[in-house]
Amino acid sequence: IQLEDLAQLRERRPDAKLFLGGLALMLIFALIAGFQVVDAFGGPALEVMFVLLALGLLVLGLGLMFFITTIPFERLVLLVMGVLFPRVTYFARRNVGRGQLRNTLISLLVLFSGVLPSFLATQMALDNANYESSVKLDMGAPVNVTSFAYWDRENTRDRIRPSFLVEELGTVQGLDQMVGVSYGYDSRAADPVGLRSAAVRVVGLNGRLPDVLFSDMLEFAAGGPESFDVLLEDPTAVIISEGLAEQLVVEMGGVVNLSGEGLDHTIPARVVGIARRVPGFDDIGRSRLDAMSGSTVLMSLDGFRSLVTKLGDPVPPADDPIFTQVLATLTSDADVQAISQEMGERYGLDYGFWTRFLDIQLEFNAQSQASQRVFLLVLTVISFTTAVFGVFAVIYVTIYARRVEIGMLKAVGMLRRELTGMLVVEAIAMTLGAALAGIAAGASMGYVSFYGQRALQQLPTAFAIDTTVMPFIVIMVVLASILGAAFSARRIVKKQAVDILRM
Repeated sequence: IQLEDLAQLRERRPDAKLFLGGLALMLIFALIAGFQVVDAFGGPALEVMFVLLALGLLVLGLGLMFFITTIPFERLVLLVMGVLFPRVTYFARRNVGRGQLRNTLISLLVLFSGVLPSFLATQMALDNANYESSVKLDMGAPVNVTSFAYWDRENTRDRIRPSFLVEELGTVQGLDQMVGVSYGYDSRAADPVGLRSAAVRVVGLNGRLPDVLFSDMLEFAAGGPESFDVLLEDPTAVIISEGLAEQLVVEMGGVVNLSGEGLDHTIPARVVGIARRVPGFDDIGRSRLDAMSGSTVLMSLDGFRSLVTKLGDPVPPADDPIFTQVLATLTSDADVQAISQEMGERYGLDYGFWTRFLDIQLEFNAQSQASQRVFLLVLTVISFTTAVFGVFAVIYVTIYARRVEIGMLKAVGMLRRELTGMLVVEAIAMTLGAALAGIAAGASMGYVSFYGQRALQQLPTAFAIDTTVMPFIVIMVVLASILGAAFSARRIVKKQAVDILRM
């Protein structure tokens, strides 16, 4: 019987690893089922607890998954340190590779401390990088005047008259082209045979929309900006979303039936454009599922007046209050702050609308970025406080547990600064490798979350990398490693080799 055969003679024992694996899978099911129960029967505090528990399990699982990358990162750090300090790195490389238990403890402390700050920092960097495009898609134009009737459709008092654009807004110095957007009329669009239909929100336009929109955000699946010219000339022409076109199986030049006000009021509208994205109209997109529950249909103001009027009734007067939004541009020499102040003084108290300017929105965001960075830096310091003290303790115990090794190295002629340098390189390799793994884990979670959310919202996304928190994590970990190793080793490296070996 050989030594390797002895394992086959042992009796079977319960496998604790399989039990723990099954328990972990059951906890996931219990978390999902418990959240559904709490959501059904109420309990905001329990809902928050379940959400935080899920977030904690996510961070824990992600950290354990990325723990495997600590060794490649350690080797990368040692490679760089070997170029800078080849002599001390030669001895440090062997110790870093052998200290499994010690490395695991330090790596886990540092890794988990870096996941959440890196995740939040990545989210903030992506938010800031995509803030301008998000605001452009939301506002639609450099100036957005929105009436309170936009949210309350029964509020006809705060709707804007067409004459207001010429007689009032047209006199504001700095405003250039303007297009009025009517209130949304809840209608239903169907194919010519009535086989497929979907709820829609029809709005009327009194001008050429591409003249005021952000042109780089406007995207068509069929047709183009010239479709708006046809729209203004033909009262029965409409521009629909790509999702609605797929739902109704309608192509460019096809016909959709729009249900108007009153009984048996149906307008056969000709599709002159299929839009994939129109700034200022967030329910125009590519998703067929979203279009089934509602999307915006654009038509001329004359066609809109006919649609909202019962058959046989006279069309509302030309100056009837109908607009809930006004999209406008600015002249090249416009002073945005002065225009904003003038708009507030002239219309802030007596009119039921509010005005947004792109430049002011971007300025506010730039000012808030500084406070966000300070908050994340404070959060990072708090998150790493426990890890730093843990690194100090582990390095201190490790150094005094290696007295024989240190004494032998000093006996063969290694200088004090070289001994200290070797211990510092070991500490940097262990902690920095774990910190880079934590940064990779947090950043990956941030990118997946942000890109997934933007994809569901059908929004363009610009790539960005955090340049504040992640470098701060690296600097803090390196400084903690240097100080921890230097202070822990300063007493033992001062002694003679004989004294160290006798300890």
